[in-house]
Amino acid sequence: MPDQASAAAHQREHGHEIADINGWQVVWSGLGLLVSLIAAVLLAFGVLRYFETTRTAAGRSPRASLDSAQTPLEPRLQSAPANDLAAYRAEKAALLESYRWIDQPAGSVQIPIERAMQLMVERSAAGSAEPRRSPTPNQATVDRAPGAARQPKAPRSTRR
Repeated sequence: MPDQASAAAHQREHGHEIADINGWQVVWSGLGLLVSLIAAVLLAFGVLRYFETTRTAAGRSPRASLDSAQTPLEPRLQSAPANDLAAYRAEKAALLESYRWIDQPAGSVQIPIERAMQLMVERSAAGSAEPRRSPTPNQATVDRAPGAARQPKAPRSTRR
């Protein structure tokens, strides 16, 4: 059986550990961490207690800011998002299904989608397979009075 000196020399030659870890050092390090954790928790509770006592001494309850009827800052949460969404969709649907002037002097109007699709089908069935392009404001003609004659439009350029 080799002696300890020759075993230590053999371990040094081959790069092995020659000593075990110090168990007491590990135990003391763990205890130090545990004491630090307990101190941090006690300090947090102490600070919380201090702030609670200073608020109540000032005449306000700790929940006074939550109990007040102040309006919260924007953006606020919706109390009934489903109702708000339904109202929004109804408003947009009403816009899509109504007649209104977009630009009255230029003669630009909004018509319901269903009617616009009917007009497109009628126009394409009448002979032109290509949908009409929207005229520019200077090319548009508008009937100002019932029975007024239309003025001719400027010729359309063809793109190739």
